[in-house]
Amino acid sequence: MNRPRRPRHGGRGRESREQHGDRRALERLTDSERAAVEARCALAWSRFGPDSLAVVCLESATHRQTGHFGGADDSNGSLLVAIVRGGAVHSVFFRRPGQTFSPAQFGVRRVRWVGVAKRATGPKSRHGRR
Repeated sequence: MNRPRRPRHGGRGRESREQHGDRRALERLTDSERAAVEARCALAWSRFGPDSLAVVCLESATHRQTGHFGGADDSNGSLLVAIVRGGAVHSVFFRRPGQTFSPAQFGVRRVRWVGVAKRATGPKSRHGRR
């Protein structure tokens, strides 16, 4: 039986990684936050590139959540992480301080904190010990 082929990544009907990152940023950030994130990601890329980076670049005063709890498009927490590859922001999402921030977790070579004070995360954080 012949099945119709699906388009490969970047094919017609699918958004590119840059389009995905832009759409996510528009959904989750205000204009001023987006400008700060882009500036901090550019700074991180100039200092730590050309590897892929996860940049912890914004801290919200409150816990923020997008989407519906448990859904595939959910993002929640007070720390904003931007994935940067090739100098372009590919995606942005919120993460809780009690979660682990490691390169393996984000599929990147390095995690850098820019514009946000670095702190213990995951099981070593105060939030993880409750």
